[in-house]
Amino acid sequence: MTMFKSITNKLAILTTVMVSSLLLLSMLFMTLYFESYYENVKRKALFENLMKFSEFTVRSPERFIGDITDYEAKNSARLFIYTKSGDLVYMSSKGGNVDENSIFILRSFFNDIALNEAVKEELYGASGISREYVEETRGIKYFLSAVPVSVLTSDDSIAISISSMIPIRESAETIKQFFIYLFIGGLFVTAIISVVVSKMVTKPLRKLAKDASMLASLSFVERDATARTDEIGDLDRCLTSLSSNLQIALEDLRSKNLLLEEDLNRKEMLEDQRKSFIRDISHELKTPLALIQGYAEGIIDGVAPEDSKEYLGIILDESRNMEALIRDMLELSYTESDAFTLDMKHFDLSRLISETQAAFKGIRQDIRLESDIMPGLTAYGDREKLTIAVRNILKNAFTYTDVNGSVSIRLLSYGSAGGCILKVTNSPAYISEEDLQNIWVQFYKKDKSRQRVKGSSGLGLSIVRNILDKHGFEYGIRNVEAVDGTRGIEFTVSFG
Repeated sequence: MTMFKSITNKLAILTTVMVSSLLLLSMLFMTLYFESYYENVKRKALFENLMKFSEFTVRSPERFIGDITDYEAKNSARLFIYTKSGDLVYMSSKGGNVDENSIFILRSFFNDIALNEAVKEELYGASGISREYVEETRGIKYFLSAVPVSVLTSDDSIAISISSMIPIRESAETIKQFFIYLFIGGLFVTAIISVVVSKMVTKPLRKLAKDASMLASLSFVERDATARTDEIGDLDRCLTSLSSNLQIALEDLRSKNLLLEEDLNRKEMLEDQRKSFIRDISHELKTPLALIQGYAEGIIDGVAPEDSKEYLGIILDESRNMEALIRDMLELSYTESDAFTLDMKHFDLSRLISETQAAFKGIRQDIRLESDIMPGLTAYGDREKLTIAVRNILKNAFTYTDVNGSVSIRLLSYGSAGGCILKVTNSPAYISEEDLQNIWVQFYKKDKSRQRVKGSSGLGLSIVRNILDKHGFEYGIRNVEAVDGTRGIEFTVSFG
């Protein structure tokens, strides 16, 4: 049954069956009806030709005999001219020998005329007559046609045509035998042609089925449209157009899915940041609030009155730390909001760095401050916002430098386009690669215990990141090693 699943086999078998059926029906027709059909056609043709012969006017005997001879040659029949009384007037120039079968047929015909007035009336009514006779000895069938004809006067004689059915029967038998061979040969040729044609038709269909299968698996390879102009060509061009349109739609869908995935990831990140922010701010506020509460209660309860001034100093310091934390939170929130805009102008960057670093001189007596600021360097940006960014960078460097360390500030120019770069290096100091990836995260501190460092809220570098990103400046932080082997941390900002 698997062979019937293929359209090639179905088409080949169907074509073979149809053509074979047509050949078989033709052979059955030839076997059953051809002989009788041929007889009817032959009889009609003989009668019509005899009627045409009788239309000639009176002619000479030589002409008459010549016309009779021509008629017999063209119609494969014998033609005799008799008077109405039954006397032979003319026959062909073949000779006077008349075969016994013709004599028998003529005798039978004249007997019918003599015995049957209806036959005589039909004959002499100028309509002519056509009859069929069978020779009794061998059973041979003969056709006889008779019409009035003019010899000496108008319609004074009878033209009688006799034709044997032996040639018709032989022809029918020959054709029957031929049709048997024709049927066998035609069946074989039809089978071959059916297979060839079915493959020619189904080959492009198989290709289209393969392409459709690839489309179903979302494989939109580039296809060359066929040059065919039939229905298969139209289908192929439609499939090519469909593949191209689906490819465009799929690429558009993929890009939109990527954007949607990015949005979802961003939302998840923002949600994580929100939760982390609440957790971190709670942690940052819990310690100073606990200290303030504890020392305030101690003062109220009169615990160590001689230390009340010290307690008040601690309360004041913690309140200042809380104020600084809240200020940094407000500043971070502002830099992340849509209200954060830049007032872009050209300004003296060298002067900004010099003024900002001056505020840090003496902030820690155990740290050495080194600076190399090239004068006259300018930048294009918001001077006020960049001042905040530089201040937070320096604050971070001073906060996380070990005892007896150093902070180096260098502002240099580079390139022919007037660009400049700021490098702030503090040492000894070190940040692991994992911490370097998270250094920009708000409230992040490399100390996992989150030990409080005076003046550090963990928001400074987050504010720096927002300001520099808004300007489009490149920046980065990395571990460096000095010539003497001392490790340090270098923060770089490229302006312009």
